[in-house]
Amino acid sequence: MTLRELSRTVDRPLVVPLMGYPGVQLTKSSIKQNGFNWGLHFWTIYELVKKFEPDAIFFMMDLSVEANALGLPVRFPLHESPSVEYPLVKKLDDLNQFLSLDILKDGRVTAFIETMKLMKKTIDIPKGGYVIGPFTLAGLMLGANDIAIATLDDKELVFKVLEFCTTTIIHYAKALVEAGADIIAILEPTAVILSPAAFWEFSGQFVKEIIKEISVIPILHVCGGASNLLDKMVLTGAEGLSLDSLVDFPTAAQKIPEDV
Repeated sequence: MTLRELSRTVDRPLVVPLMGYPGVQLTKSSIKQNGFNWGLHFWTIYELVKKFEPDAIFFMMDLSVEANALGLPVRFPLHESPSVEYPLVKKLDDLNQFLSLDILKDGRVTAFIETMKLMKKTIDIPKGGYVIGPFTLAGLMLGANDIAIATLDDKELVFKVLEFCTTTIIHYAKALVEAGADIIAILEPTAVILSPAAFWEFSGQFVKEIIKEISVIPILHVCGGASNLLDKMVLTGAEGLSLDSLVDFPTAAQKIPEDV
């Protein structure tokens, strides 16, 4: 099923609120607990579905999952989203420490996959999972400021890290699809710093590779003022674009194709 076909299953706009974290109030739990315990995470999502009856549901958004699985240092506050503390890649050789890792063997990655399996068994509306975008993961590995500079003066390093990140993300995305995901949202907030040409060079073409490898509805999210990136975002093959409040939605709707 495509996103367009899904939208035609109801006679009104689809209602798919991204409400994972607020659900902890329903299970009297913490964000940290849900991020490590798939039984609790599923229960939180289940209670959200039961209470609000959305047209589709995503598990909790966590931009640190893949980075944590690679061994980057991550801070886990009790009631806030996790965050990567500092990057570990400064030069090309630093990438070698990650090459032998299979992130599907990581405990938190497993927790999110198992959450999706439980959602598949129990929830009868379309289910979505998140993966980090390639440029955003590369930004966590290199540092946001350093990757911005490296796109200008060390493209070889950036491309090598992006290739590694893309392969890693595909591996995780396929596992989520196999677990039962009907939708995969690719979260690429760091790409908002790029010009349209640079977006395609350092993000869009790699997002397109990810989308080619997954067999479910793909959605691409870019934070902030992404109006200038819309044309390039469409070229990735994403069926849906997730945009921020800084984007003028009526104007954006006129710029994108009917099937997106």
